[in-house]
Amino acid sequence: MICGMGSLSATVKNAGRLMLIVIGFAISLSACNNSPGASGEGIRFFEGNFSQALEKAAAENKLVFLDAHTDWCGYCRKMKRQVYSDKSVGEAFNAKFVSISVDMEKGEGPELAYRYGVSLYPTLFILDAQGNVVKGTKGFQSVPELLEFAR
Repeated sequence: MICGMGSLSATVKNAGRLMLIVIGFAISLSACNNSPGASGEGIRFFEGNFSQALEKAAAENKLVFLDAHTDWCGYCRKMKRQVYSDKSVGEAFNAKFVSISVDMEKGEGPELAYRYGVSLYPTLFILDAQGNVVKGTKGFQSVPELLEFAR
């Protein structure tokens, strides 16, 4: 036996195992990226503040969709995960609204909660570009319910 051949065989074997682990990890990441909304198919929420969302809506001749939520609200998180990420919801809302999601307990949220009388979460509003309520609804909305609300 040539010196070191035994360790070379073990190194090749370990490299093969490592390659299988890396491939398995890559496949699992790919599966995660194919989940609903992971590719940006759902609602694209505006990143600025509320007044900037109104300005953007006016400039684009759109209405505003306001998602009034809190971070402790289970139904709010469920809507974010299961409804707002839905492709059909994204297509309908992104074409028609400047959407903004505001935590009613942080930043400008308490002022908006007072202004719009928000006391239940989630509360959803469709507003004109001046901030006037066109319509609103409270509580969890399924995909079909939210699409109907948007009509």
